[in-house]
Amino acid sequence: MLAAHAPLIAVIAALLVAGLGVPIPEDLSLLTAGYLLWNGDERLWLALPACLLAIVVGDSALFWLGWHFGPRITQHRLLRHRLTPARLARVEAHFRKHGNKTLIAARFAAGARALFFVAAGAMRVSYWRFLLLDGLAALVSGTAWILIGRHFGAQIDWLRHFVHHIEHIALALLIASLAAWLLARFFRRRLAGPPDGVEEA
Repeated sequence: MLAAHAPLIAVIAALLVAGLGVPIPEDLSLLTAGYLLWNGDERLWLALPACLLAIVVGDSALFWLGWHFGPRITQHRLLRHRLTPARLARVEAHFRKHGNKTLIAARFAAGARALFFVAAGAMRVSYWRFLLLDGLAALVSGTAWILIGRHFGAQIDWLRHFVHHIEHIALALLIASLAAWLLARFFRRRLAGPPDGVEEA
């Protein structure tokens, strides 16, 4: 019985692992689930809920990790290099400013998703609020990727390559934007000069 669903089980396992921050592209796993539908190996009524549940469970694990450690999460040996106190403070400021939109946007930010979910737990965001917003966002994105995979099943290899290419472009744009912001900030400080009452050496 389970052997007949082995490909879907592999997809679910990949989604769970990706949800824990392992760099496995979630969208490619969902495209694969869509391909299984196109190929007649699975049914939508089973594949869609199973994939969405795997996504939410992985996200929830990150949330509860942050909840358990609180602000001390920045000292965890596996996370302290990625989630520094300064980075956690920036995420907290983003939550205070944008509220629910932060949780929804985080679901679509592949590179930063894990850090935002851990930070949400560390900030003691209501789990039911987190679950509702993350679940709705996962429902939209997960359903879309699975249906795309089903619709373009015959071109799945090309589609996987295209999505992978888009991810690299998005990452490059993000890095370029960050570099431009840092340069602009640096030059603004240089032009502004030292604070009043402070003389340059």
